[in-house]
Amino acid sequence: MLSGWSSASNERRQRARLIISIAGFLLLAIAARLFALQVLHDDVYRKLAESNYLRPEKIPAMRGMIRDRNGILLASSTPSFTATIDPWHEAFRKGPKSAPPRARLEVVVARLAGILDLDPALLVEAIDRQKKSSYQPARIRRNLDMSQIARIAEDRSALPGITVEMEPLRNYPHGEVGAHLLGYINQVTDVELEKLRAQGYLPGASIGRAGLERFYEPMLKGQDGLRLVEVNALGRRSNYFVSTPPILPRKGRDLVLTIDWRLQQAAEAALDSAGWNEGGPAPEARGSVVVVDPRNGEVLALVSRPAYNPNEFAEGLTSARWADLNREGRFPMMNRAVQARYPPGSTFKPVTLMAGLSTGKVSPATWLHGCAGGYQFGDRFFRCWNHSGHGSSDGLRALEVSCDVYFYQLGIMLGVNGIHAMSQQLMIAERTGIDLREEHAGLVPDVAWYEKKRGGKPGTGSALNLSIGQGEILMTPVEIASMAATFATGHVPRLHLVRSMSEEPGFEPYVADTTARAR
Repeated sequence: MLSGWSSASNERRQRARLIISIAGFLLLAIAARLFALQVLHDDVYRKLAESNYLRPEKIPAMRGMIRDRNGILLASSTPSFTATIDPWHEAFRKGPKSAPPRARLEVVVARLAGILDLDPALLVEAIDRQKKSSYQPARIRRNLDMSQIARIAEDRSALPGITVEMEPLRNYPHGEVGAHLLGYINQVTDVELEKLRAQGYLPGASIGRAGLERFYEPMLKGQDGLRLVEVNALGRRSNYFVSTPPILPRKGRDLVLTIDWRLQQAAEAALDSAGWNEGGPAPEARGSVVVVDPRNGEVLALVSRPAYNPNEFAEGLTSARWADLNREGRFPMMNRAVQARYPPGSTFKPVTLMAGLSTGKVSPATWLHGCAGGYQFGDRFFRCWNHSGHGSSDGLRALEVSCDVYFYQLGIMLGVNGIHAMSQQLMIAERTGIDLREEHAGLVPDVAWYEKKRGGKPGTGSALNLSIGQGEILMTPVEIASMAATFATGHVPRLHLVRSMSEEPGFEPYVADTTARAR
């Protein structure tokens, strides 16, 4: 009996020791884990904890200013008010079944759209797209006027998640003047964001689209700053996180252009008035003016018509306004100075004469058959612009009076390839490299071009047309200006629009390249 009781007591003691051992082991493991979390990996888990209640918020950088060579301000950034909506606001996250979050969001958007005169369906679509890619509030409308701000403030209780924020807005004080030269900016698209996030662009950010704004985007945009804000359990901002100082934004570089704004305005006014006649104004002028200093390649004026107001794009353009801009085939977004290609006409004749002189086909003293108002070649009569004729001429006189007949004869001697070869040597009809990404190249065809495009070798008549800058020859106005500068100085200029940039920290000094272009 005693022996049985003793055996049971020993068994209980063994079980107690086992339980105590297991408990001790678990407590030791917990202590070790706590030591690892709180001491060994303190920095890692502190950052993870902070990320749960801290949210990064962008501080927009001021875009660099643009001035002309005399200091006249052409583009700047001014404070403006923007309406935003936070789709993650607590009012749109949960609620009673009678008023589901989605329905409340649509009600708020519709109310805001009424204040801002926008389409609520399009706004909801835009908010949904941004919600998938970012936790940042969605921008609804930039550059609010004071009446819109007041109405939003008065209706604040019915507009949860709506905030009016101040941010820089691009401003072009001269409106349409210099539009194609300066370009414009607007918001990046959802598709672009996939590639631009790595460069610091976020939803709602703006980017240069044309002109200098596009070419010098990396310099002008600056670098956005960053601050941490504390958020509550519902994701709403409660305060700035003062323990970590913000990263201040870095302003973009200011540009000083080669443009003389007084000359730019005069050129634009001259082009605008070119359509007037005794019967009243002709249809809106379409064309371009380019003024270049041949000594250093500085562009003093660059005009394209019709134009547009870049301020409209910075603020946000409606589809109706876009349709109005492009009415009747105006194509105001086309920079005709660098994109439109025209036959250069008599401005091309010096190229033909240079080809004749360099190949020995003619000398400065060579006289060709006299001009009686035209030239008979085969069964076609090629007229001279002067139907009365110029008589006999050598090369210099033919250039002085622009005699077509002299150049017809020289074109026959040179052939298509002879004219093309001199054009290549002088870099005619090639991109000038001006600081406008939209620049197109011109065309001076050779025999291979005719064989590819026309299916056979060109006839001699093609060379006659090319010799006076007609036929298939096409050049942009900026290429024609470069060609004229080449003949004025004897070297091919490097056309450029920027003289200098501000020496902002972190950027390399800028020196305009005025050296002659070389093949």
